[in-house]
Amino acid sequence: MIETMGAPMIAAILFLMPVYAMKKVPAMAKYKTSTPVQIFTAICGVAAITSVIYGAF
Repeated sequence: MIETMGAPMIAAILFLMPVYAMKKVPAMAKYKTSTPVQIFTAICGVAAITSVIYGAF
């Protein structure tokens, strides 16, 4: 149960938060990558979260 709830949070922290931070936080702008790389990273994060949610049911 813990890994079912923790895995989406870890996926969000590892995949989605950096993409968001590179766009919104001025100090992170120097780490910004190209748009296709950001889209790929976001898709991987959403896929990781979706697979965990799908596996829970």
